[in-house]
Amino acid sequence: MTGALLKLDGIGKIFPGGGIGLDGIGLEVGHGEFLSLLGPSGCGKTTTLRIIAGFEAPTSGRVLLDGEDITARRAFERPVNTVFQDYALFPNMNVQENIEFGLSLRRMASVERERKAKQALELVGLPDKAKARVTSLSGGQRQRVALARALVCEPQLLLLDEPLSALDASLREHMQSELKRLQKELGTAFVMVTHDQTEALSISDRIAVMNKGRIEQVATPATLYDRPASRFVASFIGTTNLISAIFQNREDTRLRFAVGSDWHPVMNVPGELSLMPGTEVTLAMRPEDIVMSEKNSPDTFMGRVASITFHGRSLRLQVRYGDSELWVDVPRDDRARSHVVEGAELSFRLRPDAMCPVLVS
Repeated sequence: MTGALLKLDGIGKIFPGGGIGLDGIGLEVGHGEFLSLLGPSGCGKTTTLRIIAGFEAPTSGRVLLDGEDITARRAFERPVNTVFQDYALFPNMNVQENIEFGLSLRRMASVERERKAKQALELVGLPDKAKARVTSLSGGQRQRVALARALVCEPQLLLLDEPLSALDASLREHMQSELKRLQKELGTAFVMVTHDQTEALSISDRIAVMNKGRIEQVATPATLYDRPASRFVASFIGTTNLISAIFQNREDTRLRFAVGSDWHPVMNVPGELSLMPGTEVTLAMRPEDIVMSEKNSPDTFMGRVASITFHGRSLRLQVRYGDSELWVDVPRDDRARSHVVEGAELSFRLRPDAMCPVLVS
């Protein structure tokens, strides 16, 4: 990335006792970008955030902000602010006093502090809460106050550590939109830690998927979903059927594979792929890419419906094919839905326009 705001250069972290927290992390975040660090618990995403913030020192590597090495700078010396998971608001202060706290440390005049705090409250939609006690606020309001306090100092970079995890589902979705609005309106770069893939996919410009102290892939939400670079990314982002197959041959722009003894799907493959016949691969098929078929042919397979789960406008089927279990999404208004019952033997195939990633071990 040209002219990156933030650059992590070979960041490593070894904890007391020898445990490896981070293993050579390299990452760039652009000016005005919203990037999420996504991964399971213990993957290193919060450690990465703490190193960026200056709360923790890396064992190796450098942190650069606008080209300047800030690795040795203490947290309060960095033009970086953090919104914590528990908000970290001061219960003995009212809303305005919480927001002004960082400005007070800079010895800013009280009139200017009050003006900036008022602007910040308007920005987050709480103009009438300046004198309210933080203990009287709802979870969503506390989140907004924490954002206002972090943004009022006009940081070059805002870090968010699981900022929405304490909110209920409906409020979390609303705050996702608010976060994205704020970020675009201000043009400030945001780096957010989350384990919630839906959250990351909804609001991020790019996502860095982490696993066991390493970054597996950095890409846009659409690229991660459509073109995962590894089995881990394919299985972690959304629901994916990972199917062992053998490459047979190329038919114009499409590839034919053998799955088991009687299913020979032909599919489009994203990107350039050079395979020799007989190569063992893993096909990453999304539930929406498999549909019911009214006829039997080499590109269809017979499967038994083991379970049915309601998913709003669709039904999610657990389908047994040989020793494998596949997830298949069927529209509720499908004409054939009357045949979809547990125990039914049905014919399935790939959608003709399905674009399935092929992962070569």
